[in-house]
Amino acid sequence: VSVFDGKFTTYGTLTVNIIDANDHSPQFSVPTPEGMSVNITDEKAIGQSVITLSASDDDTGANARIQYTLVSYSEDFFSVNRYTGDVTVSRSLNTTLLPSSIQLLVRASDQGLPFPQHQDAELTVFVEKVIERPPVVVPDVYQCYMRVDRLIGDVCTQVYGRSATATGSVTYQLVAQGGA
Repeated sequence: VSVFDGKFTTYGTLTVNIIDANDHSPQFSVPTPEGMSVNITDEKAIGQSVITLSASDDDTGANARIQYTLVSYSEDFFSVNRYTGDVTVSRSLNTTLLPSSIQLLVRASDQGLPFPQHQDAELTVFVEKVIERPPVVVPDVYQCYMRVDRLIGDVCTQVYGRSATATGSVTYQLVAQGGA
């Protein structure tokens, strides 16, 4: 920049900073080939990741910094990490109350001021029920012979069983069948 007063000329530097106008809203990238959907089983543990959503914004600075939230969802089976977009299990899925598919409305919002921009996307979580199988006892028949003078609480044998599912436990019960 130069200034001239008729006799003298002075030169200076003028710096112009252009501030981003936050004229773009976040855009979700499609995380799976099927679109915004994911298939899981009801054995997924609390805290395990279901899917990580990703969105980008063509603005700069705070206008491009994205946070994720669940906008509408009546149950609390899932939650989303506001900074990473990671959707995780927040409550046991192994329940009869759980439908076979759940619709989540996820919002990606930028941090622009004074008016943040956002985009909503529907995520469908398909939940496959794992077929419950009875526990396995090996061998399936046990025989035990004890003398009549044994004390109450003496051990005659040990029964070994294991759950057929990864998360199951086994409970034992004596059932009388015939004989004396």
